[in-house]
Amino acid sequence: MKIALIILAAIAIFSCSEKDNKKEIQYTGIQEMSIDSLGLEKIFADSTLPVISPAEMNSLVEKLPDTSLFAGLNLSYGKIDSLKKAGKYEDYLSKLDIGMIKDMRVFRLKTDTVSADKILTFWGVGYNSYEACPYSNAKAILVTINEKGKNTACQPVAYFYDWADAPFYENYMATAKISKAGQLEIIEEHISGGVDDNDKEYTDSKMNKYKIAL
Repeated sequence: MKIALIILAAIAIFSCSEKDNKKEIQYTGIQEMSIDSLGLEKIFADSTLPVISPAEMNSLVEKLPDTSLFAGLNLSYGKIDSLKKAGKYEDYLSKLDIGMIKDMRVFRLKTDTVSADKILTFWGVGYNSYEACPYSNAKAILVTINEKGKNTACQPVAYFYDWADAPFYENYMATAKISKAGQLEIIEEHISGGVDDNDKEYTDSKMNKYKIAL
């Protein structure tokens, strides 16, 4: 009789534990979000955001298109992180040359657990290169979509990108809004300029709008 009661008590405890674990999983759906230029700066000013490791960044960019402004940054991040851990970063800085990335920051912004099969990870990357032409720097918030345990997409959301190699320059500024229905709307301004074959200065400005279902 005593053994039977112990078994029943154990089953009851296990059952309660299982119920508690199920309650802990909360599906928040896609949360509304809006990021303008000031919002982007505010996010990057927050030094408390958790750092993402090079290994995790490699996973997050797995589906980032090769044509993206931010493609390949994971390679530079991995290199810089390794140099810092090996105590060789200062030596690296002393030998920086044109076009080389000086430093980079990668962090997690938030995670939306949409359903049991879908998770959206919002994360940021910022960098600046050696202060000589060509020079570039950027700040970007991206979202990586994971469905059924596999990353299926990676999309820049809101970002700033600046590149210059005198007399030529290029600038991107993108703001974003995300609705509860999962509609990502990006407004991107692209400005470029330089000198043409007749040594005449020129400037081009374009406004692009994108709508993407997350």
